[in-house]
Amino acid sequence: HHIIHEIFPEYKRVCKLANMTPLAQVIITATTHPACQVLRETLPTFDITTLHSMLGISVADDYTTGKISLNTYRAAKVKTPSLIIVDECFVMDYQIRQALLALSPDCKILYVGDKKQMLNVTGRRSGLEKLPTSTLSIIKRSSDVRLVDLYQQLANNVDTNMFEPIQTVPGVIDWFSPDDMLDFILTTKDIYSIGTYTNAKSDAIHEFTRESKGILGVPVKGEKFVLNKSMNADSVHLRGGALIEIDSLVGI
Repeated sequence: HHIIHEIFPEYKRVCKLANMTPLAQVIITATTHPACQVLRETLPTFDITTLHSMLGISVADDYTTGKISLNTYRAAKVKTPSLIIVDECFVMDYQIRQALLALSPDCKILYVGDKKQMLNVTGRRSGLEKLPTSTLSIIKRSSDVRLVDLYQQLANNVDTNMFEPIQTVPGVIDWFSPDDMLDFILTTKDIYSIGTYTNAKSDAIHEFTRESKGILGVPVKGEKFVLNKSMNADSVHLRGGALIEIDSLVGI
């Protein structure tokens, strides 16, 4: 927010005084749909998409090699030269970063993220850990000191390679056994989200939840879904992470 609304306008003003051509625009993107959703809430005037969407790249699983492949389906949405801000950058894998670097050399890229996060599912580092970094030490999105303490503990685990036991706080930090998790899914009426490390695990939980409600196969009217990727429905563009409800079924 500070970079976009304060630093960048000042930068353009200085470029004008110096008779220099400034960067054409600021492009904000993120590696995950949840991160994009948070950015949209913070910066509603920006068209924020995932990094894959900005690059015009889709990811496909290669079940022969066990690796992923990238398919380009359109040109990247970039006017050059631009400042490209990539949030949750340490989730980015090597191939995606190479596609990003292949854009115009006149573009400037600002990576934002936590280098102590888990690696992406490919397990291949993107090389960002070798770049110079600046550290932001003030936590903005959580006011609960118990969660802040947990964040710091997990960060210390990465630094020391020693995993300290997580202290539970009922209603804030809870430990679920597999049976507890199943009971939670089946009985909780509140709206909640479950984060998983892989799409396969997410799909398995989703199918279990549907089957527990007696829903098998195709969607049914009234059923609700969270989109795992952007899609176009008639003239409406639906963003990844959007909550939708089935109103009618056509051609099924």
